[in-house]
Amino acid sequence: MGALRDAWRLHRSAPFAWTAWFIHARNLMRFFDGTEDHEDDVLARHFFDPPGHWDGIRAQVAKPAAYTECEEAADKLAAHLTYGRADYRAQGFPPSQKVTDHLLGLALAFVTALPPEHRALFGRVLG
Repeated sequence: MGALRDAWRLHRSAPFAWTAWFIHARNLMRFFDGTEDHEDDVLARHFFDPPGHWDGIRAQVAKPAAYTECEEAADKLAAHLTYGRADYRAQGFPPSQKVTDHLLGLALAFVTALPPEHRALFGRVLG
């Protein structure tokens, strides 16, 4: 979470930090949303029993309007080498304060709801 927060702070004065923000935001989106579940992925839902318990918690934190657009921009601008990258770069798609706040809110909800046996793994994550 600290890396996302730092990338958000830096992007205003150092445009190269945009890539760091998009990569961290995308990783957290996938972790919290659980939209991709490859065999070795670590997802937020894996820390709850039943795993669906996290889905109910996550649903209480409303996604900002720009969420899906930011996720797609992260894929195109930072995570994949695509021909679409030039289009996104030309649009000047910046990191989003609302998405940053949303992901930090999910992190707080996640850490707060963790069962005691997993809390030590994430206790300092919001520092």
